[in-house]
Amino acid sequence: MTLLNDDSEFPEFMDHLQAECDRRHWRYVEFRPLSGTQERDYGLQPSSSYWVHKLDTKPCLEQIVRELHKNSFQRKIRRAHTERLSYEVGTSQQLVDEFYRLVLITRRRHQLLPQPRRWFKNLVACMGGRTMFPSQQCSLCDIAHALYTSMGARTIASTTWAVCRSSSGNLSRTAKHRG
Repeated sequence: MTLLNDDSEFPEFMDHLQAECDRRHWRYVEFRPLSGTQERDYGLQPSSSYWVHKLDTKPCLEQIVRELHKNSFQRKIRRAHTERLSYEVGTSQQLVDEFYRLVLITRRRHQLLPQPRRWFKNLVACMGGRTMFPSQQCSLCDIAHALYTSMGARTIASTTWAVCRSSSGNLSRTAKHRG
């Protein structure tokens, strides 16, 4: 999805951008145009280069996978299939229960009392679609479970509990909080 519908909107966009920079006292703004044709007319200079990746999602999934790089993406997709890697996100009772199980493990390890399970159920009931529990798992173990809560377009709390098997078969447990 592009910010502007076509190049004719660029002058209006630049006028608005300049006004915002002046109003907010911004020294610079970074944006990444796809064409790079009109920027120099406004005194803009490139500060770094970058790659633009486009993926046409119109063909069937098998066709898209066939056109991916064989030694990078295709190999990683095959490995994910072999290890039965899965990803799920939602607010189902199963996802809340899986997340809570990891909360208990982590809180015990830190010798802290866990929040009551009811607290997470109330969070889902009160916040509805603004709360979600992503879960990543493979055939051997849980990889990570997280809790995201948002207000509008801004995530106000995210907490991740991860359980991963090391090469020795032991479980490594971590908890990270970002607010």
